[in-house]
Amino acid sequence: MRAALLSIGDELLLGEKPETNSAAIAQLLLQHGIDTTQRQCVGDDRRAIHAALAALAAEAELVVATGGLGPTADDLTREALGDLISPGESLEIDTASAAAITARFAARGRVLQEVELRQARCPRGSRCLSNGVGVAPGIAARHGKTQIICLPGPPNEALPMLAAELSSLTHERGEQTSPSTIRCGIVQSCGLGETESARRLGELMRRDANPHVGTTASGAMVQARIRWRGQQATPEAIGSLQERIMALWHPWSYSPGDDPLSAVVGQMLRRRGESLAVAESCTGGLLGGECTHIPGSSDWFRGGVIAYSNQVKVDMLGVDPMSLLQHGAVSAQTARAMALGALSRFSADWAIAITGVAGPGGGTAEKPSGTVLVSVAGRAQVGTTRRFLIPGTRSGIRERSVRLALQALRFELLGCADQPLLHQVAHSVQSGERSAK
Repeated sequence: MRAALLSIGDELLLGEKPETNSAAIAQLLLQHGIDTTQRQCVGDDRRAIHAALAALAAEAELVVATGGLGPTADDLTREALGDLISPGESLEIDTASAAAITARFAARGRVLQEVELRQARCPRGSRCLSNGVGVAPGIAARHGKTQIICLPGPPNEALPMLAAELSSLTHERGEQTSPSTIRCGIVQSCGLGETESARRLGELMRRDANPHVGTTASGAMVQARIRWRGQQATPEAIGSLQERIMALWHPWSYSPGDDPLSAVVGQMLRRRGESLAVAESCTGGLLGGECTHIPGSSDWFRGGVIAYSNQVKVDMLGVDPMSLLQHGAVSAQTARAMALGALSRFSADWAIAITGVAGPGGGTAEKPSGTVLVSVAGRAQVGTTRRFLIPGTRSGIRERSVRLALQALRFELLGCADQPLLHQVAHSVQSGERSAK
């Protein structure tokens, strides 16, 4: 079954707001054995929406549109859909939707404006889809052999609504669109370049292969995307292929699923009964934030210091001011001292320190923008300090620094700290003085 996606809204068409629904919807469709063959975006224009719906319905068996179902004058999706499936006829009020909207306003103690009930209108021959989160119902209709599903723009409303409708659609169509038709899986890695990742996968990446494996690279991460068609694509077969890719990418591969790297590192620390502290300069708390984003991270994360100024490095982490003068804040010596200081201050088993030049200014010929030092210190291990030269914008450099720092700690925990990471230009084992327990 082929699907086409339509995003509606002037703010999306003009780039004032990023369009984020299509990726999540395409993944949800794929889980139900439905291929997305094209995507389109139009503004809040009735004729443009009608034309897009008609064109997509001529090419696909399922059209999923998001946006334009609100109460305001520029919400025109329902009218455009009516122009397609019941031209010349007025929209009808769906009494169940009107009652649900009225009840939602009453439950919140809000005064219901008449314009809000506009959201309960739908074209003749269509049906409304209940919204368990927001106000605007969705709309489902048929145009010839094509099923059209119109959804509200907010993803927390659209995705559950679509999932429920797809379950019904799958049941109606039977095995033809069951999840066994196409199965997908992913493998995630960090710190291995995209070219080398592809080389290791070899024939798995042939475009005509089944299963087919593709790669996506972003921010020091490479993800393998598995797509397998047919009856042989069992969950066990997908799992076996994920294990094979994990082995081909070892030790840079860290998850045969969607677990974030911080969660994987946290699980490793929890199993060992160990803890982590961080000291951050150029990343300004992003590393600590990434760790504490994980539920249950209080089991293994102790805390951190945002040592943005040299004085904080000295006062809070015990960095030697003479060393700062001699080597500078962006140096292996300072990174190591910061890590040891965090290890001591938080009585942790492990510490990660990050210092660098995130840019766009502040760099020198010796230490250009993108120069980042990551030091990992452990109570029972010697630890390492890595120097990176990371390309990109300020935000990109900071985000990649966090990911590479977590992978550096993971390598320590795996006992393979000698392995290089993407963008790394120097690597040293540190044997300096330990902090007091």
